[in-house]
Amino acid sequence: MNSGGTSLFPLLRKSASKITIHGKSFYTTSLIVSLLETFYANDHHSHTVNELGKKILRKHWKMLDREEAIVLLRKGKYHSSINKIYQLSRSIDDSYANHIM
Repeated sequence: MNSGGTSLFPLLRKSASKITIHGKSFYTTSLIVSLLETFYANDHHSHTVNELGKKILRKHWKMLDREEAIVLLRKGKYHSSINKIYQLSRSIDDSYANHIM
């Protein structure tokens, strides 16, 4: 992940958590980074991706870290993904969208 000549990997690694499953270690990112990557990497018009995104937003919208999203936006990354999350949030409830933005 490279944005404007600087790698985002060190920034994302700071927010990652390490978990171990059956002796294997994995890094997991925050919910907001996971959603941003999902919408960045997939077709924004995919019905399945949109519906799963809505389901996650309905259930976990209070857990989304706005500050982390702002830092990533300032690095010049995920603009279209943030817009998609905002659109999906508004389709659920304006209070979700207001919390995110």
